[in-house]
Amino acid sequence: MPQNFLFIAVGGILAASWFLAPLFLARSKHAAPIGAIMALYLAVCGAFLLFADAKSAFVVFELGVLFTVLGKLFALNLAMVHTSIYPKHRRCY
Repeated sequence: MPQNFLFIAVGGILAASWFLAPLFLARSKHAAPIGAIMALYLAVCGAFLLFADAKSAFVVFELGVLFTVLGKLFALNLAMVHTSIYPKHRRCY
């Protein structure tokens, strides 16, 4: 059971890197944050592959991608709700 929590936590941390890396590397070119994130994914998956097995590394990678996609969708939805051109904003209540 603690291993499952560890996999979920590492997947969440990898997903958070997609949102935090552009903030830390804001002055660099556009490809630098993406390269740093890919290197982080490779390092974490390689460490899990080295210390555990291939299934564990794949689970961590898969959870990281899943949490990233869900986070991007929630962020997109939140950005749409807070803009003034969103159709809900033009309704009369």
